[in-house]
Amino acid sequence: MNKYLENTVWNLEFLDYTRKVNLPKSALTQIRDKAAALEHMKLLQAKLPDAGYHVSGERQAVSVSLLADRKTVEVLNLLTADQKINSDYVEPLGKFLKTGWEFEPDVLANCIKRYVQLEGYQSCSCNIRDVQLLYLLLKTGHEKLVDILYAGRCSREARKFILGECCHADSFKELENSIEKYYVLESLPKDFDVSNEASHICEFLDILRQPGALSISHISKMSESCCSFKYWVHISEKYFEGRFK
Repeated sequence: MNKYLENTVWNLEFLDYTRKVNLPKSALTQIRDKAAALEHMKLLQAKLPDAGYHVSGERQAVSVSLLADRKTVEVLNLLTADQKINSDYVEPLGKFLKTGWEFEPDVLANCIKRYVQLEGYQSCSCNIRDVQLLYLLLKTGHEKLVDILYAGRCSREARKFILGECCHADSFKELENSIEKYYVLESLPKDFDVSNEASHICEFLDILRQPGALSISHISKMSESCCSFKYWVHISEKYFEGRFK
């Protein structure tokens, strides 16, 4: 009888915490370790945002993951401000968790925050490959490329093209290998507007890989008229013919 009462009390506490964290009932059917799930809910510093009657696949993924993985709880706590978790965070976080990729909580939380702050961000158009690319660049320390691709120096069209190059990557390493050739963009002068090269980014990369091309870019920054693809083609041809000194 005492064991029965003990289990009853424990179960009531468990259900109480599911209400406190605003957990959808559908997530309870996927619990593997009930004790760990309760511990994770106790560690959560704010409840999940309200979802109404509809529980999206992304919200479900976040709910199931927080019950099973303490690292997800850490991410959610890092996304908490004023005892609330921004509802905009659920969509990109859920999509990332559904991929099954390994992650570092602090990097992923930073990634989600920065992705949601993008100009024109809408949860309904959240692109998981976009989120993964941002996470990879933050994880590997390529802040300059983050600035180029995500902070206004490169048009959405250019980023869309680059993401298309990476669409078949099934792992962190494959995505890193796909994006590696774009790291050269970090060597450009800070004020060089890469968005001008969006429609011919591959040709632009070919020029940058030529010996001495980056030296030209630092010379060309002295004149706004120099910052165009046509100018670069012209100068590179002269340079490689030995006529540019």
